[in-house]
Amino acid sequence: MTLSEQFLAALVQYGLPALFVIVLVSSAGAPLPSSLLLVATGSLVQQGQFSFWPVVGLGVAGSMLGDHLGYGLGRLGGRKLADRVARLVGGQRGLLAAESAMRRWGGPSIFLSRWLVTAVGPAINLTSGIALVSWWSFFLYDLAGETVWVAGYLGIGRYFSDQVEALTTLLGDLRWALLALAIAALLGWLLWRQRPQRDRSASVPQANAPLPMAQPEE
Repeated sequence: MTLSEQFLAALVQYGLPALFVIVLVSSAGAPLPSSLLLVATGSLVQQGQFSFWPVVGLGVAGSMLGDHLGYGLGRLGGRKLADRVARLVGGQRGLLAAESAMRRWGGPSIFLSRWLVTAVGPAINLTSGIALVSWWSFFLYDLAGETVWVAGYLGIGRYFSDQVEALTTLLGDLRWALLALAIAALLGWLLWRQRPQRDRSASVPQANAPLPMAQPEE
């Protein structure tokens, strides 16, 4: 039995509290297939085992609680503690990528990492705390992003209820493809930023360069 099947069995046996705990732990940084679980839960909603809005409420609440644990850790513990946690879980590269995303995009990076590139979400939470992003700003971006994530994946599971097994496989492959694309784009941007200064300045005309003198008319 795969990990996704085990979580689905726990959801069927224990109900929505199991979903709450799984998305909380996933949002806090554990590599769990929570997005695929939401798709499967959407299928159960379509079959009448759960109601849509209570699932959305518990899913958003659990994911936001996990996000705020990471945010609080970064804000209270600072960079030193965040580096120590990243080393323990092997996520130092993700932390550096999240810091670059925060410097470039600011608050919208919080929103996008909730549902588009979810793998970097926990690192974004840490760096938001380290950067002292205001709690109110983090809360609003987090709420918007997690609502899109939970409601979106539940809706996909409801709409494709009879094809949920094939769909979860496809979404799993797509998630890693999006992550690889995002990392490649970020590394390309960093390499461009770090190219030799003379290469960048060669294409820029010098501000103090003398202007050509006009030739006298004969």
